[in-house]
Amino acid sequence: MNQDSISIETLGKISLLQNMVIHLHDNEKIVEAVCHEFEELPGVDSVKYSPALSINDTTSEMASPTAILTIRYKNISFGVFKLSISDAQKFEAYLPFLQNFMNMLGVVFEERHQRRVNNELTEELELRVRKRTEELYEQTENLRITFNSIGDAILVTDVAGIITGINPVAEKLTGWCREDAIGQGAADVFKIINADSRQIVKSPIGQVLVSGKKVNLANHTVLISKEGKEFQIADSAAPIRARDGNVTGVVLVFRDVTEEYRIHKELEESEEKYRRLIEGIGPRYCVISQTPDGVFTYAGKNFEQLFGVPVQSVIGKTWSVIKMPQQIIRTGRGADKRLKNQNVFQRMEMTVIHPDNQQKMIEIYFGPVFENGILTRIEGICTDITDQKKSEEMLLRTQRLDSLGILAGGIAHDFNNLLSGIYGFITLAYGSSLESAVKRYLSKTLETIDRARSLTNQLLTFAKGGEPRKTTGSLVPFLPDTVRFALSGSTISCEFNIADDLSLCEFDKNQISQVIDNVVINAKQAMPSGGTINITAQNVTIREKERGVVPGGRWVKIEVIDHGIGISPENLSHIFDPFFTTKSKGHGLGLATCHSIITRHGGYMEVESILNQGTTFSIYLPVSENSITSEVKIEMPETEGGGTILLLDDEDFMLATTSMILESAGYDTICKRCGEEVIAFLNNGDNKLEEITGMIFDLTIPGKMGGKEIVDIVRSALPSVPIFVVSGYADDPVIANPSDYGFTASLCKPYRKHELLGMLSRYIPAAPENKMNAPPQEPSRGVPEFN
Repeated sequence: MNQDSISIETLGKISLLQNMVIHLHDNEKIVEAVCHEFEELPGVDSVKYSPALSINDTTSEMASPTAILTIRYKNISFGVFKLSISDAQKFEAYLPFLQNFMNMLGVVFEERHQRRVNNELTEELELRVRKRTEELYEQTENLRITFNSIGDAILVTDVAGIITGINPVAEKLTGWCREDAIGQGAADVFKIINADSRQIVKSPIGQVLVSGKKVNLANHTVLISKEGKEFQIADSAAPIRARDGNVTGVVLVFRDVTEEYRIHKELEESEEKYRRLIEGIGPRYCVISQTPDGVFTYAGKNFEQLFGVPVQSVIGKTWSVIKMPQQIIRTGRGADKRLKNQNVFQRMEMTVIHPDNQQKMIEIYFGPVFENGILTRIEGICTDITDQKKSEEMLLRTQRLDSLGILAGGIAHDFNNLLSGIYGFITLAYGSSLESAVKRYLSKTLETIDRARSLTNQLLTFAKGGEPRKTTGSLVPFLPDTVRFALSGSTISCEFNIADDLSLCEFDKNQISQVIDNVVINAKQAMPSGGTINITAQNVTIREKERGVVPGGRWVKIEVIDHGIGISPENLSHIFDPFFTTKSKGHGLGLATCHSIITRHGGYMEVESILNQGTTFSIYLPVSENSITSEVKIEMPETEGGGTILLLDDEDFMLATTSMILESAGYDTICKRCGEEVIAFLNNGDNKLEEITGMIFDLTIPGKMGGKEIVDIVRSALPSVPIFVVSGYADDPVIANPSDYGFTASLCKPYRKHELLGMLSRYIPAAPENKMNAPPQEPSRGVPEFN
């Protein structure tokens, strides 16, 4: 069974329900409480109870899917709970606990049944003995018959303790036949010891003869037969009185309760098992018990860890000793009324403030315990849900980022397409202009477009499915160099504490540089009067079961610690939300971008802050087992080429600008708007495919086949021709790893002329000398011709 699928909350309810029903003497109240709580189990729609029905009877009445839980002891069925199941997967995880709970109920019901039967038999037996004693002189034969037919064992002695009578059941248990037992001392025939200490127990016969009153044996009494067999027994000894009231002997009635004793021991063991289970479920949990007035009578060993108060300081006191908002929890005089309503179990969340001002969120499930129908105490299970709340906040934040990513990706893609056209036309204009002033203005325009491209790249960080271009390397000296660059020109100093054996990581230098820049700049702005920022980088290992948001494994932990104004608690929970900012000129994408980048690196980012004391940003990057990736610098000369380039793009202006750039560099172009047109062109036998020296495909075409869909088809037709892929989705995995998807190389929109021609020059052979030396020709058409 997968332990991770078990709710501690539900397990606590089952345990608390067991503890409660043991003390309820009314079986109907037990059934009512069980039905009520079973309806709260995961995957259960409804619960019905039928007393003492067979399985066949119950299954015929229920609609599937159903679960049948039978209160059974051995072959005796006391009742059946019929559960209508809506989610079998959720329910099945608790089935072993529920079956064990049913067995426990069977033991309880059987024990109560046996106790009732035994009491009735004992009362009946005592009545019979008294009547038969009074009629002894005139009904001797009838007394003998009755004496021998009674189901319990009977020994009769005189005033000296000598056995004068023994019935067959007593013969069987003691191992003494009637002929041998008569005339023997009771202590010789009826040998009893304590089951636990194995010490001899004082005979009840002697006690009756001394006191003249009825005496009951203590629990845990064992009878040792003549053959050495042992029987757990329950008995009572009563005086036999003559008509004048004088004691003339003793009648000892006992029975074999070995099976009942075993049931009782199993019940005790079951209680102990559940107690150990509750106490041992982990450091984040503890059990508490209070009086109906809210006074603590018991607190588990983890109480101080959860609430920040020693256990000995809370026993005998109420919740008032714990530092927390007063209105969060009340278990005082109103608890009795609240716990007697239909909501038997209650759930509460409370914020606890520890002595070091650390705040924890504690969840409490508690309910009443009744004895003889009277509320005697309140028991509960406390759980530290601080990390759970943080995880929920992180999940919510990630969901918001994902939603933004869908929007950002679409906007950035379209904007990059537009920027590509602007880039192309301005690049052509810059290359064609002979006016220095015009060139200067065009150069400034290109710089402005570069800033626009940087903004779209930030938006694309949120887009779903994108991956950073990671290489394996060390954060030294990359990390200190990046920090110093971010602090250049400021009055802020910086202290580094970086481990000499810092492990390697796989990271995108540009993206991680963006994260470090943003966090350091925030730290600098948090200290307007100057100061020192502390930067640490250490190897940390987190165990699987260790508490916290970061999962188990080996990590490189980077901390950026400032000693500035800090962040208020209400703002701290929104610090990574997109478009959330406290700066008058901020756009609210900085930390949201950082969080998204670290997440895409498989890492985690956390923040802690105290007002007027400072803020600590913690970044966790997974340790890499790979060796350092060699960086190969490729020259990208802007050379002229030759041959025919097949272009695929759904935007006319993209085809126009790209064609003009290529034709200005000596290439011919063929333009297509969708993948279907490309396939039709390749299948046309009249086209001279051998003239095609390269292809540039847009990754996606809305409503049509794009480069990703047709690359395999084109490869089969022209296996040796380079195929390049371009896209406005700069973080698409195809752009990050083009060779994995069948492409030769990739380029992100918007791109400049030298970037496009540099990529082609690396993979397409140089043009013939006569074409390379020919003067550049102006494009023959303002808008390319589409075949």
